[in-house]
Amino acid sequence: MLIDGLAWLFAAAGCFFMVVGSIGAFRIPDFFSRTHVVGLIDTIAPLFILVALLLQFGWSFKLFAIAALLLFVNPATTHALCRAARDHTHPDGSGGDDN
Repeated sequence: MLIDGLAWLFAAAGCFFMVVGSIGAFRIPDFFSRTHVVGLIDTIAPLFILVALLLQFGWSFKLFAIAALLLFVNPATTHALCRAARDHTHPDGSGGDDN
C-alpha cells in the first residue's frame, strides 16, 4: 500500500514537471533558454516516471537501461541542438537567413 502510494506520487510528480515545464517553455522568449528548460524537462520528468515504474513493478534491466539512456542522451542532444543553432546564427542575432 505504501509502495503504491509512493509510485503514484512519483508518477504525479513526473507529470507535474512535464506539464509545468512545457507551459514555462512557451513563456520564455529566447531559443537557447527554451532549449535549456526543455532539456531539463526531458531528463527529469521521465526519470520520476521511471522511478514510479520501478516501485510499482520491481527492478528491471529495461528500466535501468532506459534511465541510463535518458541521462546520457538527452543532455547530449540538447547540447548538439544548441551548438548547431549557435553556429547557424548570424552575429547580429538575426538567424541563419541570408536575405
